[in-house]
Amino acid sequence: FYDMDLRFKFMIVQKEHTRLSSLLFIYFVRLFLIMTVVTQEASTSEAAAFDVNGKTPKNESAETLSPWSSRWSASRIGWHKPDLHHLLEKHGHLIVPNFPMGNNNSSCLEGEEVGIRILLPLCGKSVDMVYLAGHTRVDEVVGIDGVKRALEEFATENPSLEIVKGKTNGSVETYHGKNIKLFRGDFFEVDEVDTDGRFDSILDRASIVAIRPELREKYVEIIGNLIKPGGSILLITVDRRDGTDAAMESGPPFSVNESVVRRLYESSSWVESVTKLEEVNEFENDPGSKARWESMGLKSLYELCFL
Repeated sequence: FYDMDLRFKFMIVQKEHTRLSSLLFIYFVRLFLIMTVVTQEASTSEAAAFDVNGKTPKNESAETLSPWSSRWSASRIGWHKPDLHHLLEKHGHLIVPNFPMGNNNSSCLEGEEVGIRILLPLCGKSVDMVYLAGHTRVDEVVGIDGVKRALEEFATENPSLEIVKGKTNGSVETYHGKNIKLFRGDFFEVDEVDTDGRFDSILDRASIVAIRPELREKYVEIIGNLIKPGGSILLITVDRRDGTDAAMESGPPFSVNESVVRRLYESSSWVESVTKLEEVNEFENDPGSKARWESMGLKSLYELCFL
């Protein structure tokens, strides 16, 4: 009886061990399945940063962006102006209906009862975006820049716009706020999918003058892909008219005179017309800047405005 009792107890232990092993097996199988699902979801989330062409935002260490990233890191942003640009204030009605507030001047845009979508390429932290985002006839302002710090400083300095970080969309990182979106990425890799569609108007205040001359044709091509048919561009450039050879060729801002503007835009099939609105002697408009420019060898500098 004693032997039978031991055998019986041993059988019970064996059964309990087998049951425990089965439970452990089931537990680890379930754990494996859960981890597989989590991994797949993480991979899907990571893949969301890519579009169908495998695009991702270009790193600021890239050759095209690193010089600008260095300038922002060192706060060398002499192109930034603390006020609304005077030529936008004067000619803004040509790209934004009823601009400035309460101005009844006619606009070049059709369907003036509808709010517009306006793009500022290479926007930095331009205060022009603040004014435009608050305009009653602007549905959305979109700024694109390659440097994260520029956009984050803009968001910090303008808390009323309530700008927060969004998701990555193709070749750009996104930020969004009240009537405004900001995209961080290489402008030369952006398309209308990245920007959620095309634009009624474009304000180029310090953009084309910032890029290397050999990239201008590509820049204008991208502008053409982003603007709607019938849209308008307010283009503001600088014209280095007299000075040493080094001063004339130096940049940014690079000199973009009237003949260059007409060559670039009038040769594009999507452009209906190019109109020079005015030119402003920069030394007279901003006397405080004259000594700085002259120290670089520049004797004459004009700001040009085109539609």
